[in-house]
Amino acid sequence: ISGLMLAMIVPFNTSIVLFILCLGLLLFLSLIDKNDNINKISIIKIFLIVTMIIMGNYNYLNPLEINNEYTYTLLDNFIGNQVGAIFSTSVLLILISLILLSENKIYKTKIAILSICSYIFTLILLLLTKEYMNIFMLMQNSLNIFTFVFIAPFSIYSPYKNKEIYIYSIFIGICSALISYFIFPYEGAIISTLLANIILIIWNKLHKSTKSAQDI
Repeated sequence: ISGLMLAMIVPFNTSIVLFILCLGLLLFLSLIDKNDNINKISIIKIFLIVTMIIMGNYNYLNPLEINNEYTYTLLDNFIGNQVGAIFSTSVLLILISLILLSENKIYKTKIAILSICSYIFTLILLLLTKEYMNIFMLMQNSLNIFTFVFIAPFSIYSPYKNKEIYIYSIFIGICSALISYFIFPYEGAIISTLLANIILIIWNKLHKSTKSAQDI
């Protein structure tokens, strides 16, 4: 499943060799982290992006978009005619998937909804900068929405308690908006999800240590 998710969010111009390397690293991380504590998809995606930046070929444009100029409307973005990864360009289909997934009792719907809502709310606050079109385009950033729906709620890496779910989700949404707006438009959610995952792991370890000390 992790390999499939990774394949869905890689840029179009990712080389086969680099993608195979990423799958190898994903397998290696799975072997050394048998408890599945760390969100491996986020780690591998960030490794992939950093490698592509170093190689000088980091972008999400497909061959037609590289050779031609396109002016996408907000409706284009919503239905899937936008710059994005291989299988994550349609916000409409992602939201339909969220509705279908919400029928599954195992799926953590709250994380997806709260992440999206806090992401959009933070972007609305950033409207004070008056860069309206940029903000509205980010609201329909399919890669971020895909991450909120398919990666952030991943059962193994995300919290189960209600209080932790609210903090985790809102943190991801706010950080995603800020990172996407100021630094990496397409990587905000994946970076924020990894940060939230690391913080959650540290928090759980500290909580267990404190509880053990109290029991003694």
